[in-house]
Amino acid sequence: MSDSSFSHREIYQEENPRKSGGRGILRRRAVNTSGMGKIRARITGFLQPLITSVRRYLLWLRSSRSRRELFQKLLRSGLYFGAVLGVWIVLYLGYILFTLPDVDKVGALIAAESTVITDRNGTELYRIHGEEDRTLVSLDHISDYVEQATIAIEDQRFFERGCFDVIGFSRAAFSQFLPSFFVRSGGSTLTQQFSKNALIGTRKRKITRKLREYILSCQLERRYSKSEILEFYLNRIPYGNNAHGVERASMTYFAKSSSGLTLAEASVLAALPQLPTYLSPYGENVRTTFSEEGTKRFLKGKIQSANDVRDNDFWLGIVGQCFVGGSGSLIVSMNVPSQECAGVYVGGRTDQVLRNMQDQRFITEEERSAALKELQSIIFRRARENIRAPHFVFFVKEFVEEKFRGQFDSGFLESGGLTVTTTLDWDVQKIAERVVNEVGKVNEELYDAHNAALLAADPKSGQILAYVGNRDYWDEAANGNVDVIRSPRQPGSSFKPFVYAAAFLNGASPATVLYDIPTQIGDDMPENFDNTFWGPLTVRRALGASRNVPAAKAFFLAGGEDAIVELASSMGVPTVKTRRDELTRSRGTRYEYGWPLALGAAEVPLYEMVQGYTTFARLGKAIDLLPVLKIEDRRGNILYEAPVEAEERDVLDPRTAAMITSILSDESVRPEGFWREQLTVPGFPTAAKTGTSNKCLRRDQRTNVCLESKPDNTWTIGYTPALIAGAWAGNASGGVLSAKATGLTTDTPIWRQFMMAAHKHLAPATGAFPMPEGLTSAQISELSGKLASPCTPLERRRAELFFEGQAPKEFDDACVQIEIDKLTGLLASNECPVEAREAGSFFQPKSELPERWPLWETALRRWAGDLSRSPVHARTKLADLVEPINIAEEKSSVFWKTVGIDETGNPVRVLRSTGAFLPLPLPLAPTEQCKLSITPGRLTLPTLRIVSPGDGGSATTPSFRPDIQFTVGRSVRDVLYELDGRLVARTDSGSTMEPMIRLPRRFDASGTHTLKVTLTDSYFNQVSDSVRFTFREDEGTPQVRIIEPVPGSSLTIVSQVTIRAEAEDP
Repeated sequence: MSDSSFSHREIYQEENPRKSGGRGILRRRAVNTSGMGKIRARITGFLQPLITSVRRYLLWLRSSRSRRELFQKLLRSGLYFGAVLGVWIVLYLGYILFTLPDVDKVGALIAAESTVITDRNGTELYRIHGEEDRTLVSLDHISDYVEQATIAIEDQRFFERGCFDVIGFSRAAFSQFLPSFFVRSGGSTLTQQFSKNALIGTRKRKITRKLREYILSCQLERRYSKSEILEFYLNRIPYGNNAHGVERASMTYFAKSSSGLTLAEASVLAALPQLPTYLSPYGENVRTTFSEEGTKRFLKGKIQSANDVRDNDFWLGIVGQCFVGGSGSLIVSMNVPSQECAGVYVGGRTDQVLRNMQDQRFITEEERSAALKELQSIIFRRARENIRAPHFVFFVKEFVEEKFRGQFDSGFLESGGLTVTTTLDWDVQKIAERVVNEVGKVNEELYDAHNAALLAADPKSGQILAYVGNRDYWDEAANGNVDVIRSPRQPGSSFKPFVYAAAFLNGASPATVLYDIPTQIGDDMPENFDNTFWGPLTVRRALGASRNVPAAKAFFLAGGEDAIVELASSMGVPTVKTRRDELTRSRGTRYEYGWPLALGAAEVPLYEMVQGYTTFARLGKAIDLLPVLKIEDRRGNILYEAPVEAEERDVLDPRTAAMITSILSDESVRPEGFWREQLTVPGFPTAAKTGTSNKCLRRDQRTNVCLESKPDNTWTIGYTPALIAGAWAGNASGGVLSAKATGLTTDTPIWRQFMMAAHKHLAPATGAFPMPEGLTSAQISELSGKLASPCTPLERRRAELFFEGQAPKEFDDACVQIEIDKLTGLLASNECPVEAREAGSFFQPKSELPERWPLWETALRRWAGDLSRSPVHARTKLADLVEPINIAEEKSSVFWKTVGIDETGNPVRVLRSTGAFLPLPLPLAPTEQCKLSITPGRLTLPTLRIVSPGDGGSATTPSFRPDIQFTVGRSVRDVLYELDGRLVARTDSGSTMEPMIRLPRRFDASGTHTLKVTLTDSYFNQVSDSVRFTFREDEGTPQVRIIEPVPGSSLTIVSQVTIRAEAEDP
């Protein structure tokens, strides 16, 4: 019970020894109580007019006979009603007295009843309360500071008042009705609090419980001394985190006995019993913080001192905090006590404890100042407990407290004797913990990733089966107690499925083509994780290969930020919306993620990401992940039971969900090798996605362009029809990882090893992902997203899913069949030779909605033009007269990347690697027609004459060497030799023009034969000559001459001898 409403207080202290024989800890002192006069004046002023009116009415009733008769009737009725009421009150009080516990057996009545948390099969995870969580100590063993602090903050008249605190009750009552004059507070004495928490229970039945408290308190006050009651209280009251009693709390939070607590530590323990969960030393309210409203008022200058702080401006913490404004932002001054704060100091609960102790003369101003300074650097230590799945257990505790908020008082979970049956499967949990620990050690050594987490659930019911919030809960050095599963982090590319789902709802499809090329979007130019660009990609390939540029474009195809945020929020990822709203309120202007949202710029917890992916697995029906199956009270009554069928919400078109699952489970669109293997659970269809977020370490001050970055969060989330799991790796502190860390290298091994082992343990039936009605399939071209045509290359054709009735009706227009001039690669024309014409398939790119996003079209033209002139990347026949691009010098090309601006304002560019671009899928379609003026040399026609065999002559069989004479304007492209219309030899400019021709097998050499020779020059001009001749037997004798070893020389005996010879068959 806090007495902070009084400006002057009365402090009492026992001078006589306690009945228990203990030492006296306080001395009774009288203090000015001028506040009582004010209270009496207010009460008198309120009651005086009422008493005067009643007195006048009674006098009027007695002024005549009729009024006397009326008065007598009313009196009789009143007496009758009073008698009935009195009997009822006697019976009611009798019932209360009869059901009160025996105060002579306090020790037996207040034996602890544990709340037990178990897995789905009854395996105990944690026992809250229980005798093992309490250590009884005598009052002599407890630090004087603890006793003084407890009395100061809970019941300052403890040693003076009787069993009923009239002053405290009056103050509490008036604070409810006259809040303008009295600080709102409670009226329970320390004895009443002990009665409620230890003997009666905390279930809220206000009137009856309060009467029981008052009566039982009076019985305790008569039966026991004040010292004994204080000892009961300090040994039984809950201090949060399963620490019952001051000794257990001291060991839990400070790793020391309660006899050795300092003043600062004692003030902490005294601050906890009123709000043990909210003020948990391991929770979020260790320090007082400004609320959103308070932050806004502070930044606007409306809070200049602590007197300007309103109740709704801050969240009360254990320890106070100093706030300083700077450059329009809020700065928290850590480890600064109130007396040294240069800004606004907002106190915590301990500040009130220490202030009360000083006001009541337990401590001096110097002692209080020293304690406040110590509190700023206080460290809470957690003793290692016998607990399974600790992060999950504390999550369940919060779930249960929230579920029964308003039905029980604080502390009900610690002493309520409940049985909480969770959804966790301890066998699956052990698999998860083993994998996270084993792979986590490797990640720590290779990638500087000290923390990891994994969450797994049944996608059909949403029941959580495994929950590993961090590698080691007890590893303080690595922040192991941080539950990363519920800590918002940037999800990187694992957020992309929500973006593409929104795009599908807005008219896109898995066949929609998005160009993965350098593209300006606003002031930025998104890059891919591997610094390469793949050209035209369907959404299926873009999402499957996790390309960033297409995802940034999909952000706009989806309808922008609001559409994506609303969809993700409805699917189970609400933080992406709530966080944006919070930032908007705190800044006073609308906050927007922008297109980086498509790459995972919004911070969301792994818990919600798994929840959102569950919606994909359930064909668009969202459910909340479920941690608890059933909660029973100490008598076996069911207080809560999860529904048999999960409460689902239709938030996404099932066809869209099926499309996303189809893409995420399509191994053919994942990069080859390790990627395909790691994202697959053998024997089960598997949909999975990785993600990596990066933290910028160095920026260009003028352009804000990031010059150096490293990964800081890596993710893998995936599911089969039977199980869904999400893994995270990184540093709970927010520190960066090594440059080579990715979701594929750090998280996927955790995810895959767990999924394989869990499937083996659960042994689910195999089967494909469900496919809803309303989908159809069509053969499309991956160059345009339209129906494949005869022009479409076979490797660019595939079957794709569409909403029924929305499959494309037009044929591929990105691949065109046109006739060109082979020499120039330009469109064929009447001016250029017919002989140089050929038909072929060509690429005709067109960007996504060029009228709406002209910059995308500009980027496409630039990319296509530069690659078509690149000797490395072009897929066209470049003439020597068409000058290719000089990649190393032409800095305006796509091969150069802008990384900043120099001191003169000129862009700073770096050359991309040679492999940054894939070749064009087809030669780029020409737009200009062929002109002879481009290649004047083609007017010089070639000549050709066959010298041997001569016309009417002969040649040897089975082989012969022809002899030709020719002239060309520039060079020979090739020479074809045909014997009786059959091609028997072909030469080009890089080989001999007169090859040895060997007759084909089963060739009939008798009779006359025709030899035709056709020469094509470099301009595709052709000339032919032919002769008729006969074959004769080769009558010449072959000649062989040994060149090495030289005749007459001697040889050394070795295992191998080399002989060189030349042979001739004239």
